[in-house]
Amino acid sequence: MGKDRKKSARDKRAVPFGREFRQYLVSYLLDRAGDALDTLIVSWLVYRLSGSAALSALAVGVNYLPSIFLQPLAGAWVERRSKKAVLIGMNLGRCSLALLTLFLYTAGALPAQLLVALTFCVSVLEAFRWPATGSLLPALLAREEYDRGVACQQAGGRIAELAGAGLSGIVIARAGIGAALLLDGLAFLGSAALLAPMRLDGRESVREADGEGKRTPGPGEGKRTPGFGELLAEGLRFLRSSDSLLLLVFLCALLNAALTPLNALQAALVQEVYHEGSETLSLLSGTLSAGMLAGAALSPALGKKISVDRALLGCGILNGGFYVAMAALRGLAGSAALYPAVGTASALFGLSVGFLNASLAVRLMRLVPAELMARMTGLLNAASIAAMPLTSFAVAAGAKKLSVTALFTLTGVLLMLVMTVLYAFGCLRRLRE
Repeated sequence: MGKDRKKSARDKRAVPFGREFRQYLVSYLLDRAGDALDTLIVSWLVYRLSGSAALSALAVGVNYLPSIFLQPLAGAWVERRSKKAVLIGMNLGRCSLALLTLFLYTAGALPAQLLVALTFCVSVLEAFRWPATGSLLPALLAREEYDRGVACQQAGGRIAELAGAGLSGIVIARAGIGAALLLDGLAFLGSAALLAPMRLDGRESVREADGEGKRTPGPGEGKRTPGFGELLAEGLRFLRSSDSLLLLVFLCALLNAALTPLNALQAALVQEVYHEGSETLSLLSGTLSAGMLAGAALSPALGKKISVDRALLGCGILNGGFYVAMAALRGLAGSAALYPAVGTASALFGLSVGFLNASLAVRLMRLVPAELMARMTGLLNAASIAAMPLTSFAVAAGAKKLSVTALFTLTGVLLMLVMTVLYAFGCLRRLRE
């Protein structure tokens, strides 16, 4: 009997993660592939139906609104419900919207304005899905599996996004937009089907956070179910009471802000500064994605060798250095050396961003108690996503007075300065375990 127990323990250790996490991971990968399919389909279809680049941009902007304004409220709503049931419901909703879009498009009854409205509905569902995802993950992983689990989720998610984006272009070209919409709906239906048999056995709200994240139950807790307003207020109080969590929110917002100038100005950089075409833009995008994938995959190993405060400082300097380097590369315009230089700089930037994404996600799981995770995920995502349109407005205003290279240089210097100040004053040490 003792030998059987030891053999069973060895077999369990030999299997990477638990079965429930593996089911969840495959479901998550289908979600990410479906998201990538959906993004390309919507942008392509809105422009085809309207012929308006402004309406295409509006469709992208509409996606931000529920994430910024609804997600904090959605987190409190999700907290009182089965996270598995929420995710299944959201995936079935996404499937239904994709099939409704297919039906309307096939029937010739899909004006561009209605498609934008359907896109808004998708974003509303996403606002509920992300808090449920963030809250469910700690229930599926042991504490010692957080680093590897998040790395698998983020690296796998990046691969799924790339696969979905690539597949959508092929399907639209070969079989038409209808086939792409059908494939999009099936991806979310498959995701829901994978989650349905997953057994959690009450584990969705059992884990405690480490260190500063621990909390003591308030008076009367356990005697009645708190209302929606109370849950939201409790989440805000917890956020305000944790310096480490506030710092984490700031760093996540800073990371999104750091990506925005590149997203907004990369076409202008390639065409106006480097005098190159779409091939250089593809090189920039491809090496950035490859770097992000590598950064997420390497984050558990790097996290064991480098303290979190030094890692964050290094990533901040690397991110800022990327912008300064990209501005300086104008001296290589027209030279064959431009391509490897752009590819190397972009890959290193992606490596840093991928590592930061995974590391900050793990810190959140360690800082926040399981019963608050949905609310904290909603609040953090809303604050992080809000940084993107705000930074876009600042970049747009700056672009009226400054050149692209000046904006890149200014962005790089500011990123390095902010992270150096946070490190020098000991703020980043608060995230150490």
